[in-house]
Amino acid sequence: MNALIIAAGMGTRLGQDQHKCLTPVHGRPLINHILESLAVCGCHDAWIVTGWQGEQLQQALGDKRCHVRLHFVHNPDFRRGNGISVLRGIDALPPGAEFLLLMSDHLVSPDLVHRVWRQRRCDCAAAVGIDRDAGSIHDLDDGMKVQIDDVGKVTAIAKTLATYTGIDCGVFACSPAFANYLRAAQAAGEESLSQACARAAADGSMGTVEITGLPWHDIDTADGLQAAEPFYFARHLRRSARSFACWLAGAVVLLLLIHHLFPVGSVLP
Repeated sequence: MNALIIAAGMGTRLGQDQHKCLTPVHGRPLINHILESLAVCGCHDAWIVTGWQGEQLQQALGDKRCHVRLHFVHNPDFRRGNGISVLRGIDALPPGAEFLLLMSDHLVSPDLVHRVWRQRRCDCAAAVGIDRDAGSIHDLDDGMKVQIDDVGKVTAIAKTLATYTGIDCGVFACSPAFANYLRAAQAAGEESLSQACARAAADGSMGTVEITGLPWHDIDTADGLQAAEPFYFARHLRRSARSFACWLAGAVVLLLLIHHLFPVGSVLP
């Protein structure tokens, strides 16, 4: 699995002097949480597109790489649309590689990352994780709204949609063909990732993956940062539930084995 993380923006709405990716979240830099989720899902290589304070970010990561090998790609045009950063990152990937595309300010659980990757669509240039629970979104006004047809393909994508099916969670599974839509958009003066997605949608090549109920959180502002704690509660609750379920299943198997070997009424040796 190859991952492409967009970390070139200035993050001015968060109101900090340091790089947004280095913002402490639950005691560790935001970017480390993203890398950890990737590592849990079996990602070995991640390309990070830097821009503003790129050297600071690269130096800060140091050896704290969560078992993911990092490759840095600098985008000197980081003040322009984020689609430019995505295309620069794609150009640095191995030729013909499929990849996960993630935003550096989105906390995402390993379960979410795994589902988007495993359920990616072979009939689309890209597929994005969609959350249908709008009530769980911290800043819904800023959320990227998505309309979806009956076969799970995107028909419209924009923050200003009045009616929508769900919210884009910022995790995409992409084929190499997605670069064509980015290039076409930029040739027309459209520099944002969402504009390239809209072009893919118009071509019937933008799919979705259902991730409703899986923990994720977008950190754009100080309020969003404060609201990140419930993300960890939900994530750790799911992890604890899985651990207990595994323990319980093991205990049941052990009891059945004992019952099989030593039926009721038999004498133990």
